[in-house]
Amino acid sequence: MVFAAQKLRRAAELKSPTVIVLVDRTDLDTQISGTFNAADVPNVETTDSISELQTLLERDTRKIIISMIHKFRDAKPNMNMRDNIIVLVDEAHRTQEGDLGRQMRAALPNAFLFGLTGTPVNRADKNLLGLWRKKIKVATCRVIPFRIRFAIRRPCRCILSPAWWMCMSIRDD
Repeated sequence: MVFAAQKLRRAAELKSPTVIVLVDRTDLDTQISGTFNAADVPNVETTDSISELQTLLERDTRKIIISMIHKFRDAKPNMNMRDNIIVLVDEAHRTQEGDLGRQMRAALPNAFLFGLTGTPVNRADKNLLGLWRKKIKVATCRVIPFRIRFAIRRPCRCILSPAWWMCMSIRDD
């Protein structure tokens, strides 16, 4: 996520976007914040409270913001209408079907969302693919036990884990 966030922030055609790295647990928040700090990434803001996240979004902060999905709990609809907000949702299978996911999408209605998961859920009672399928382009690749020679020759280079990896993007255009 560090590389992706920096690359997105530097893309001139995105006109100084806000990149939100969204996690769902305190330990992941600490871990990803530590990773960004260790990499000495510029223009990173971490949020310690719901009000701090809301202030950053309402003030139209154009940085990388690391936060937890729970901080969207009291988010107002249309908090930021900009279309160059990019949200990288870690562990999307755990948070995007519930109230917090709906509130986040209502608060940032024009944001471009990437859901990252190693566990795409597709059951009758919980269906992450079904939730986003109407508006998404889904790229999946099966990651096999890694061998460098094989990976170089294959067009799919998602070297993340031996499980399914999925990146989902939502955009209403």
